[in-house]
Amino acid sequence: MRKSAFIESIKKRRSAKSILLNILLAVLISALTLLLLTDQIGLSNSDYQVSTNRENPSIYVAKKINASQIYLACVDELQTVLPGLVCWGDIAAVGNSSGSLTGRLFSYVNRALFSDLEDAFIMQADYSNVRGFQISMVNMGVDKEGMNEILARCGASPMLLAEDYQIPLNGNLSNVRMVDETGYELKFAQQKYAKFDGTTICGIPGYLYIGTGRYDADHPHLAFSREYMGKRELALAGTPVETESAEVYKTYTPLLFFDSTLNLPDDAFVEALQKILEHQENQGGYAVVIVHTEKDGKLDAALQNAFGKRYIQISKGATDMREEDYDRLAQTVFHCLDGQGAFDAVKSIVRTTMECLVEPANDNREI
Repeated sequence: MRKSAFIESIKKRRSAKSILLNILLAVLISALTLLLLTDQIGLSNSDYQVSTNRENPSIYVAKKINASQIYLACVDELQTVLPGLVCWGDIAAVGNSSGSLTGRLFSYVNRALFSDLEDAFIMQADYSNVRGFQISMVNMGVDKEGMNEILARCGASPMLLAEDYQIPLNGNLSNVRMVDETGYELKFAQQKYAKFDGTTICGIPGYLYIGTGRYDADHPHLAFSREYMGKRELALAGTPVETESAEVYKTYTPLLFFDSTLNLPDDAFVEALQKILEHQENQGGYAVVIVHTEKDGKLDAALQNAFGKRYIQISKGATDMREEDYDRLAQTVFHCLDGQGAFDAVKSIVRTTMECLVEPANDNREI
């Protein structure tokens, strides 16, 4: 009997504990549910709530979904209105480092135009995949070439075969001599940045490389190598040698940067610069002409008369320019282009894009 009573007593105690635990568990579940509901109500009023309601997603989710579309549309528009800036010139234009005009101008232009837009993309919807907006800056400045070669490089004057030329069957190198429209034999210097890129002769694509032999220490012979194998072709003297560098950059906004007149008379030098700008087909005719010359001298007056507000006179030569000088010159060039309205279309696209990010995104929105 005592053993049975003891067992019954144990069962009653366990039952009481079980009831108490169940009550405590119910209270905890109720409290937790209330807390979650309260938190959900608070979050539903926040732009950062990731909603599970597919019929009415939050602004945050909608913008995050459309961020890539907005980004790509913006990049496409920018490429259309301003594909890039191209610098043609002599030793003054050589180089892409921070100690050069092209290096400093590239940083200055893109920082001035896109810093706010990039911040907006990164902050809005934590969109961290922005690859960065930029206007391309291509440096085609050369050293140890005359104006004839520079004009041919940029396409302002033609490059023609100096004699009948047997195009090889395959990718073998074969020296090629070229002249301009006046019959002057073109002697190009080997350059680190200024390349001809793809080259075509009689419709056959290929490339120009350093060939065998040299004109002199600074000017090697060039050789043509076709891109694909094909039948032997004879190209007659006077056939155009077409290069990508002369065509691709035609729509870029040009900067002409010269340390000297390359031994040309003042009027011939100004005429050559005008010829380069006439070859360019950028929208609006925006351009900057930068020349190291004596202020208020004869050449300075001729450049002022020919190019007006597009002309910038500098008092230091290429060997005397320092990083701080290039920094100031980059700012001057930017404001010169901006004053011409060269960046108006870019600024408009930036404003429209930022509005798309600030307002609730719409799948049908076009920028």
